[in-house]
Amino acid sequence: MSIMKILGLGAALLVSSVGGALAGGCVSDNKDLDEFTNNCPYDVIIAYRTVGGGCFEVDPAIFKLASGKSSVQPLLSTSCGNGNTFNVEWKSCNLAEYEKGNCKLDFN
Repeated sequence: MSIMKILGLGAALLVSSVGGALAGGCVSDNKDLDEFTNNCPYDVIIAYRTVGGGCFEVDPAIFKLASGKSSVQPLLSTSCGNGNTFNVEWKSCNLAEYEKGNCKLDFN
């Protein structure tokens, strides 16, 4: 087996293992309702922050969300006295993988 095939296989395995830790496409947000929904078959942990103002501009809010559940986060769309418009950025991980240290909620 050539070195390029071995490197390619290693990269594919790394992407696969990281992808399994991220909750990605099965978690959704509804900013009109200030709500996150977990459609994953496992519990997740979510971190979110506001960008351009708002309550969580520096330190993100972090919470756990069980499989099949929704959570209202009242501060998701509240500007906390800041009249500027802002966007919310969020990340989610499979809770079990996060607790093992296999998934990070970094915004960097």
